[in-house]
Amino acid sequence: MDSFRSRTILTMLLFLPLVASSSCGESSDKSIIAGEFLVRFAPVESGCWNFVATDNTIYGSTNLDNAYRIDGLRVTATIQLLPHTIILCNGAPVEIIEIARTP
Repeated sequence: MDSFRSRTILTMLLFLPLVASSSCGESSDKSIIAGEFLVRFAPVESGCWNFVATDNTIYGSTNLDNAYRIDGLRVTATIQLLPHTIILCNGAPVEIIEIARTP
């Protein structure tokens, strides 16, 4: 009986990470937004680079490349909302997936 108990406990320990990760409330559906944006510099603290959408929604980029850090630059981008990220800048935190200058 002791051997059975040991195997049961070992099996439970092996499956615990799988059960815990599926119950953490993380959704595999992350919000992706694609469209045209205006790159804006906001002089807050040490400065923030934001994206302003055509509907005036502001997004705070966490990974804007230096090549696109031009105030007033129009870009076409695909961004992903980062709901569990906190930034000091205005706007919803986002990560850039794809970006290009708008012709």
